[in-house]
Amino acid sequence: MKLFVRELFMLSETGTSSPINRVSYFALTLLGLYLSVYQSVIDDIAADYQLSPAGKGLMISFHFLGAFLLPLILGEAGDRLGTRPVLRLAFLLMIGGLVLIIVSHAPYLFLIGTLLVGGGFAVIEGMLSGLLAIANPERVNSVMNLSQMYFCLGAVGGPFMAYGLKWIGAGWQVNYGLILILLILSLILFNRLILPAYRTAPLKGLYLKRILKDPVFILLLLAIFIYVGIEEGTAFWVSSYIQETMTSSVPGLFFISVYWLGMACGRWVFQYLRQSYHRWLLVGLTGAAIFMCFFLMTHQITWILIFLFLVGAGFAPSWPVLIMTA
Repeated sequence: MKLFVRELFMLSETGTSSPINRVSYFALTLLGLYLSVYQSVIDDIAADYQLSPAGKGLMISFHFLGAFLLPLILGEAGDRLGTRPVLRLAFLLMIGGLVLIIVSHAPYLFLIGTLLVGGGFAVIEGMLSGLLAIANPERVNSVMNLSQMYFCLGAVGGPFMAYGLKWIGAGWQVNYGLILILLILSLILFNRLILPAYRTAPLKGLYLKRILKDPVFILLLLAIFIYVGIEEGTAFWVSSYIQETMTSSVPGLFFISVYWLGMACGRWVFQYLRQSYHRWLLVGLTGAAIFMCFFLMTHQITWILIFLFLVGAGFAPSWPVLIMTA
């Protein structure tokens, strides 16, 4: 807990890493907030646009399509132009996408906005993770897990924000408006940062073409794709599953918060690991699979909440370990 508080409120000995950490953690918290808000209001969006289940699935897939395409383009640009201009562009893409979503009155405009948001989202998350590793070379595991813990804490808050705004009669667009304001603030804070010096060797040709010939990198890339699909797909699915399979006084979207809370707690614990990362990755994934089976077998709300929390905790080490390995 002392490390948690120090990261958020105190300057580090390096003089630059702590501001970088704080701004990065704030931005990643917003990304988590956006993602869980989207998971919470997707049914309302589909109802507004009178979409079929296939149309709803298409809306979800466009976030991930953007998250796949934009990093391929901007990742290469980051190695040539530097971190700051590419991150600025990613923030602007996400901001532009949110504006388009808010003002859109047609599904295709919403899809374009979601594509832009998904692309900016993935680039911001990936490049801020790299920036944290550069700024904190002696404790990469700690900052990777802490940064993802903040992401998860943002995701915990998303359903409460969506439910509260819906309760007072606000439309789903208001969620996006609040996130837009906070994201603009995050961009302003990022622009004020002093970034650590970082130079790459001169690149000839496409670096992406070279790394795609590395079988280990391809394997890690596939692992990341599969893991992200399972982790975030679970969050999109769980609320609808609860609403369709049982009667509960607890709103279905709050189950999303429990899932992300388990992951946040797991990442707070795993920040203290100093070895055996891959072993804990396998243990966590095995535990998540077992608890998911228990989750599907029970219809008691208390046990559902417990197992969902444990599924999230089991997923906790996966993303930080995969990113550090890649």
